Amino acid sequence: MVSKSEQLEQLFIEWEYAQENEPDFSWKRTRGGKNITKRHFRRDGIIDEAVFSKEKRKVLFISNEANDDEYSAKFNSKPSNIDDYRKYNETGCDELEGKDEGAQFCYI
Repeated sequence: MVSKSEQLEQLFIEWEYAQENEPDFSWKRTRGGKNITKRHFRRDGIIDEAVFSKEKRKVLFISNEANDDEYSAKFNSKPSNIDDYRKYNETGCDELEGKDEGAQFCYI
């Protein structure tokens, strides 16, 4: 049986391929900022599938700056929200690199 995380990964592969092969005329209308390229694709997903599968209510976090033109697009063409969310889930700390140089906020 294929896990939900594996299913999401397959979708990300398909979506990333489709974005990289999108016609230029279409890409220029929809891309957003000037630093976002066709290879700039941000992944996310389930933080802890074992916990997720047991929970009756599922929570969705939506990042308002998923494709930040002034920071992540300049430094990382393959960013991953899921890595950031996992780190926060494990440590309670959120690093806001690019916002406040090296700032780190921890919640308890």
